[in-house]
Amino acid sequence: MHMKNNMLSTEEIEKRIKDSYELPNWVLEAVPDPMVTVRTSTYNHAHYIRQCIEGVLMQQTTFPFEFIIGEDFSTDGTREIVLEYAKQYPKKIRVMTADYNVGMKANGFRCIRASRGKYIALCEGDDYWTDPLKLQKQVDFMEENSDYVSCYHDAMIVDDKGNIVKASKLPDKFKKDFSSEEISKGAWILTLTHCFRNVLKDIPHEFAHIYNGDTFYHSLLGNFGKGKYMADIEPAVYRLHSGSIWSSLDESIQLYHNGVTQAWMYRYYKRIGKIGYAEHYKNQSIICFQKTLGIFISNHRVQHKDIVNNISSHYTDIIVGSSNHEFRELLKQAQHIIRVREFKNLLKKSLLVRFPWESITK
Repeated sequence: MHMKNNMLSTEEIEKRIKDSYELPNWVLEAVPDPMVTVRTSTYNHAHYIRQCIEGVLMQQTTFPFEFIIGEDFSTDGTREIVLEYAKQYPKKIRVMTADYNVGMKANGFRCIRASRGKYIALCEGDDYWTDPLKLQKQVDFMEENSDYVSCYHDAMIVDDKGNIVKASKLPDKFKKDFSSEEISKGAWILTLTHCFRNVLKDIPHEFAHIYNGDTFYHSLLGNFGKGKYMADIEPAVYRLHSGSIWSSLDESIQLYHNGVTQAWMYRYYKRIGKIGYAEHYKNQSIICFQKTLGIFISNHRVQHKDIVNNISSHYTDIIVGSSNHEFRELLKQAQHIIRVREFKNLLKKSLLVRFPWESITK
């Protein structure tokens, strides 16, 4: 995986949002004041999107809700399935799309900006809910407890054929209520189970630089209250499959992206003067980068060269002043490995220029 220039600029994201549009519907007239906005982002989920949509539509509530689907110009039939449901439920489903693939960030932002609900609930297009009373239970709790900003529950993991891989995705230590500080410091909340107050109107510019925005988004919610774990809701279903963007990445690239996320969260909290949170995320970033470098040194994978170079060139504010001696040593080792490899490649090319018959005889 090539790691250079894989993030869109804020300007490009905004352009792609402006190029987007909402398909005609009657939702704004039928549901002028939704209690909940359910948001789904989908791209090439043709085998799974029906279960996702049906899991939302089966919700039994005493309040009105709208269902926003960000359909990112899929090429496998997902788009057609979404449009089919939108035609069947013109007073419930709003489809945000464009005439090209705008990417994960722009797709997410255009749905966020369109959300009108007092509360937001999330479910990606390859996941689905199993409890028809999920939204009712979560909203009932939030309405009665104003000091809580969010509530969440467990999920199971299945493979692409629907076989259970793991009955519980959430480790036991996270099956609990969280303080606002714990949420701000990255308490693990499963996105597909999350229901929260629609309080984030302005997303920090640092958000545009990260790959996995859920961690950042959840942390921002910690500024508005506590979190409630709801054990009485049936587990949602998180699907592992080869087309999954995150689960298809190898461990070192996941760790790298986690480190980048933590680094930008450090920068955000430092900018707004919350030094305690800033230092927390700086340390978390170092831990992720350290593990990434350890894998590179062990395996010497060619595609990880860009990762090492990015860490050393783009995150000097994380490196400088770090008291983590092991991290600094690992970075030096990784950079040395790259220099040695580049020297050998240069030497090999030089020899082939001087003795071109060597390439023929080998």
